[in-house]
Amino acid sequence: MTLLPLCLILASGISHAVWNLAVKRAGAGGSAFVWLYSAVAVVIYTPSVLWLVATGRINLGFLSAGAIAISSLGQLVYYLLLQKAYSLGDLSVVYPVARGSGPLLLVGAAMLLLGERPSAVALAGAAAVVVGVLIVGARRVSGSTAATGNADAARVRLPISADVAFGLAAGVLIAACNLWDARTVSVLAVSPILLEWVFNGTRVVVLGAGVLRRRGVLAQLWREHRYNALVVGVLMPLSYILALWSFTLASISMLAPIREVSIVVACLLSWCLLSEPQPVRRLLGAAVVLTGVFALALA
Repeated sequence: MTLLPLCLILASGISHAVWNLAVKRAGAGGSAFVWLYSAVAVVIYTPSVLWLVATGRINLGFLSAGAIAISSLGQLVYYLLLQKAYSLGDLSVVYPVARGSGPLLLVGAAMLLLGERPSAVALAGAAAVVVGVLIVGARRVSGSTAATGNADAARVRLPISADVAFGLAAGVLIAACNLWDARTVSVLAVSPILLEWVFNGTRVVVLGAGVLRRRGVLAQLWREHRYNALVVGVLMPLSYILALWSFTLASISMLAPIREVSIVVACLLSWCLLSEPQPVRRLLGAAVVLTGVFALALA
């Protein structure tokens, strides 16, 4: 692997952790906040798309347009799931679960659906991801939770907590979208900039009718979280554009696990900037998830 794709994927991972921090800070914003930062992204990246059009770099066929449409719907559901997860749980819980679950579930799907028999290293990596997710997702017996602020809520015993469930669902979806989009960019030669712009535009259009009926809520969100919306609007597309660009330069199986360094970055940010509880345990869990992801990559 050359230096360029390595630098691109590391920059993508760090940007990803930072924009997730901003999404967490506006966790209660729901679909309105998703619409807000998507609209910001459309405005900011429109000049780049116009430049692509002016220079003749956009040439969409039937297959390309269909691939973009399918992924746009998947991305829409992913961001709604992620926003919901952050409204229920801490960044240091949701992020490692969402980012680490994708590689794990791909191994399980290969075993169940394709009859593959992973190596011992792959199985050890999958086990590490499970252990790491259990570590970061462990619930406290007493005290308040960041998600609810209710001491009684921390004593509820469920097979899986709601924040972890939504994080897992987001992780499954984004893993599938990443594989699909990597093919769209590399095989169908679709510009990553155009791809991200369409994703955001789709969210603006689909969510627009419902969100714009609540203009008061939207105005309040802008007053309270406009800086977070700007951070997400800039870094969310940039992170994915950098990742997709790197996928055209080197193997996705080599690059995708490196991007998961964002798991540790996100946990550090949650500790330093959000003062989330139990940083040692959650950092340990994040490190275990990251180790498992790398083991899956080496397998």
